[in-house]
Amino acid sequence: MFENPVVKFDDLNQQQSRSWYKAQIKDAKIHIKGSFYKDSICYENNIAAFRLVELLKLNTHDDLFLKDIASVLKNLRGHYSFIIETPYITIAAVDRIRTYPIYYSEHKNVFISNSASIIQKECGLKNIDNLSHLEFRMSGFVTDRNTLFSGLYQLLPGEFVYY
Repeated sequence: MFENPVVKFDDLNQQQSRSWYKAQIKDAKIHIKGSFYKDSICYENNIAAFRLVELLKLNTHDDLFLKDIASVLKNLRGHYSFIIETPYITIAAVDRIRTYPIYYSEHKNVFISNSASIIQKECGLKNIDNLSHLEFRMSGFVTDRNTLFSGLYQLLPGEFVYY
């Protein structure tokens, strides 16, 4: 079993039009980029962070089940990625087209980041995945959640992970 996941961000990667918004709500740390719609209302930045905590019931000690997370995320529309850390659970999710990618590794401990290079350096991931390398050479991209480096993964469109 893994210890609490380590979440690290590439704050230098803010040349894009919008950077990651960070908030602390009670014992939950929320990192979100982009915006989402729920019931025809657009949420972004601190309002989005509060709404996610409310939707996912992270401000209570109720048991949170996989189906509850999936149900909430299934009904969100928009272009977003987020990572929420609490003492009980860490959730990372991307929208249906993976507008803002999230990477992770389960090498000794769980690392989650918006930057593949940060995880690669933190975990010492230097081995090229031969199948992914072949896929990249033949098609220009890597399929599934794999990346060019063994042990470094990416969330697929519409996917979430939790630890």
